[in-house]
Amino acid sequence: MNTRYYEKYRIQDEDRSMTDVALLQCRGYDLETLREKMAEGLGLTGFPLETFRGARVVVKPNLLSASQPQSAVVTHPQFFQAACEIVLDHGGRPILAESPAVASLRSALRAAGYVPVLKRLGIEAADMSAVRKLSWPGARVMKHFEIAQAFFDADVILNLPKFKTHNLTYITAATKNLFGVIPGVTKMGYHAKLRDAMDFSRGLIDILPALLGKSKTGRNHLIEHSRALALRQGPWKYIEPSQGPKLSPYTRTELGHDPEPQLYNLKDDLAEQKNLKSAEPAKTQQLGKRLNEIRDAGRSRP
Repeated sequence: MNTRYYEKYRIQDEDRSMTDVALLQCRGYDLETLREKMAEGLGLTGFPLETFRGARVVVKPNLLSASQPQSAVVTHPQFFQAACEIVLDHGGRPILAESPAVASLRSALRAAGYVPVLKRLGIEAADMSAVRKLSWPGARVMKHFEIAQAFFDADVILNLPKFKTHNLTYITAATKNLFGVIPGVTKMGYHAKLRDAMDFSRGLIDILPALLGKSKTGRNHLIEHSRALALRQGPWKYIEPSQGPKLSPYTRTELGHDPEPQLYNLKDDLAEQKNLKSAEPAKTQQLGKRLNEIRDAGRSRP
């Protein structure tokens, strides 16, 4: 493909909506070319780079093991650096989130050449030991699973997979890389449960719609379990009142606590900065009532 042109394909996902995908040729791993192609690709898919401004951006590479970049097993550090620099240039805060199943994160970062990049750009690695339960009754296989807290804390998730082979799915790409939201050796338990290639693949397909709150079976809400219970429905996110510190004393990140209800329109306010409880009292009351009904019923299945 000539680098001056691109092919834009449309992929029909499970809920029948259309997703824009940009395929751009990149002949090497020099940083400027990678940055240029990434920014162009994001623009072609309709993602405004201004979305990064003020956002906590979790960057998820594929660091399967303590392998060097030339082994073609891990996401190349230059690719990771290019993505993080774009986030930084547009006012975002990139945070690395990864939990290798067959190596420690420290050894994987060192072997893959990530340590100099993290130090140079001042990027922290998220604590992947803290987990939260994610429930999605509309899933085919994985209706409940625990994922790293870091992905709940993110305003934006950048998924940086390594295109390679896999013994069950045959290839590893963006969907397979999201299996890494499940921390470390916990993934082994899911592998033990989902031994068949088809079951494992269906389990993978459950992850992304669960994170986004999508369902082809008609479920129109997502329950988030953390220090405070939250309900997502369409673009709206309602967080029930809760007691406790608003900021972590260790990381200075928001914990979601507030003695008053919180209501956010994620379509316009992905970073959850503007509480609309006073501006939208009817919606606040409606979602608060619905959350109580779900809690009283003891489940979130329709």
